[in-house]
Amino acid sequence: METNSTNPKLSVKKVAIGRNFFIVLKSNGEVWKAEIDNSAGYRYSMSPMREFSNIIDIAAGFKHIMVLDKYGDVAFSGEECEGTLWHGAECIAACEAHSAIIRNDGSVYEAAIGNAWEIKDYSKAVREWQNIRQIALTFECAFGLTDDGKLSATSWDGEGSELLFDTDKRIVQIDAFGAYYCNHFCAALFEDGTVNVKEIVCSGFRNCRDDVQRWINSLTDIKKVCCGFYPAVTALTNGGTLLFPDYETYVDMNGKQVRQLENIVDMDANFEHVVAVDNIGSIIYLHLVR
Repeated sequence: METNSTNPKLSVKKVAIGRNFFIVLKSNGEVWKAEIDNSAGYRYSMSPMREFSNIIDIAAGFKHIMVLDKYGDVAFSGEECEGTLWHGAECIAACEAHSAIIRNDGSVYEAAIGNAWEIKDYSKAVREWQNIRQIALTFECAFGLTDDGKLSATSWDGEGSELLFDTDKRIVQIDAFGAYYCNHFCAALFEDGTVNVKEIVCSGFRNCRDDVQRWINSLTDIKKVCCGFYPAVTALTNGGTLLFPDYETYVDMNGKQVRQLENIVDMDANFEHVVAVDNIGSIIYLHLVR
């Protein structure tokens, strides 16, 4: 096992975060997993997942991992889904208790993963979606971005629902966060580089609390947005600056607060974790302090 307390240079292509772990996709198709030890100052140890090869995309749920290979096959690891295999996928997504794929024809297949209590069944609603190019999941809801930049969503009870964002602006990327024990949110990045986030409640959708909304309204020239815990919205600019919300405190592995990072090419945020990849392929890990 390889242990890393600083930035490991792994030629990282993509990162995905689970509850107490994250995975990295290397440019050569390998997948590595990092176990985060909260009791040891959020240090992590990394090791290769040698059972996977020729991987082009990754996703992480609460305790499970999805990988998509170049042949369109999807394999799983963890939380009662070991050995599961789906076929014909172009895109994958995971969250606590759920996984989904977008098939080659733009349709969606979703299934519950694991044995979490009171898992919502929104599989029927998402299977009626067409022309989907990206999907984001929470414990309670699913969100599908269509080819024409509109966003469909399931409601709290798993049935079909109206479009989430009432706007003529085209959406280019989405992200969502919501676990069994916390609130649920969906973030949308628009083609003009602005961002909006909605909270999902039993009665429908609503704006975030005032300090979160002020932060969201201040974001411009964004190329990727992610939702973390309740909802710690992080945003990556077109110039490579990773911005952390002014209403939360993120620290690096030395305990130093970080407001922004430069020269970042990709990132993910989930639960209290943020993992970024810089322009030389190194990993930068930060966590939320409350």
